[in-house]
Amino acid sequence: MLIMVTGGLGAGKTRFALSMATRLAREGIYISAPGRLAAGASAGGCELPPSYHRISVDQEMPLPNVLEHLNLESNIFRADRRIVIVDSITGWLSDEFGSGSLEQAERRRLEVKAERLLDNLLNYQGMLLVITNEISSLLHPSEEEALFGRLISRLNMEMAARADRVFQLTAGLAVELKERSLRY
Repeated sequence: MLIMVTGGLGAGKTRFALSMATRLAREGIYISAPGRLAAGASAGGCELPPSYHRISVDQEMPLPNVLEHLNLESNIFRADRRIVIVDSITGWLSDEFGSGSLEQAERRRLEVKAERLLDNLLNYQGMLLVITNEISSLLHPSEEEALFGRLISRLNMEMAARADRVFQLTAGLAVELKERSLRY
């Protein structure tokens, strides 16, 4: 089962996601990838339940590798009792970009990493709750900002299309989008 939680910065996504996760599963793994957007953030200021384990991703242990490892090592008999929370895709991607301008080869490397992450998210066996951000468009984005926007938008659209449930948060209020979506 894939659940997606999206919204703007400070909208209450993490608090909502943790609350939902504790209702769905007795135990969980909270994967922290706050990125530069929320440097110093720790589960959105929320306490993790005692039955939840925290994993922080970094360059030595990147998010796609962590998800792949969890998926390969998962015990099928525990899958209905455990949820994995990824907080957040946007933070992970912002860290991958680093700072400064990117060469063409580096842009392609980022596209490949984003594709690998998407594959790992969509192929995860078990309950997965993914937190991401809605990105506002800029009138005149730099090449890096435009690439970031394209990548996060693609990740969000692919996840939303395949997710069982999609929630959008604004000012701490959640709206379930998937059940209200129009088919076109």
